[in-house]
Amino acid sequence: MKKYTLLILTFLTSVNSQAIINGTPRPEKIEGSVYERVGNLQDNVRGTFCKGLLIAPRIIISAAHCSIDLSLTTEFVLIDQNNVKKFYDVLHVEVPKAYSLKEEYNFGDIAVIILQKPVEGKTRLKEVRLLSEPLKEGDQGTFYGGRHDFTDKLRFLSENSKPHELQSATLLFDGTSPFNNDHYILRSANSGNPKESKLCFRDSGGPYIVEQNGVTYLAGIASSLLRQKDSSSDDQNETDFEYCMASFPHITSVPFYFSWLQRTIQKLGDQYALELPKF
Repeated sequence: MKKYTLLILTFLTSVNSQAIINGTPRPEKIEGSVYERVGNLQDNVRGTFCKGLLIAPRIIISAAHCSIDLSLTTEFVLIDQNNVKKFYDVLHVEVPKAYSLKEEYNFGDIAVIILQKPVEGKTRLKEVRLLSEPLKEGDQGTFYGGRHDFTDKLRFLSENSKPHELQSATLLFDGTSPFNNDHYILRSANSGNPKESKLCFRDSGGPYIVEQNGVTYLAGIASSLLRQKDSSSDDQNETDFEYCMASFPHITSVPFYFSWLQRTIQKLGDQYALELPKF
């Protein structure tokens, strides 16, 4: 078994919400694509701190460790293909009882978020369902997140970074996490390429999407980064860029939590009179 160290993303949130290194830029036209469903979570203290996926007009799936504080003004922000932002207030958040921010490997790192009002004009969105069957080794999917803008590989992001510039990266399922069985490990589909796609900090809660038999599924949620242990490396002197290029995405498995998600969404649907997604 490979030896890994773990870095939890929750301590690395930022107003600049970029994450993907060497990703594929969002196309100009996004109608009918998953991009229409991916948005930022932000509040009036931290600014943008996480991503989320809209699966129904008032229902978002994100990461539990994003730690939404309902005492703050918290919003889900969608950006259309004309880069016009629309803001939706968060009403309620539900996480698994097993989740604890103090737990080392973020067991239970998934959240259902309810908006105060439905997202406008999204009646013809590309349907995304929740995946119920576990992934198999070599399965391929797409992660949707932000653009990581490093300047000369410095530790901090450029001030000219634009958080709304979404990107995607093709990633392969590389097995269940050695730390807990509710997480997956992913690897880049272009491993070894000088322009290898990598996830990095500040995109917790972003969706990992797979296509199966013509149906689009949410397979996972960005949780943390795993670093394969190398006794010769000096982690303290590494830049963010160097750390991320040597790390692997640690993704919360949606199939593992499918039953919990189904029960929770149906319960909240009754409580808040919600339009529900297809399961």
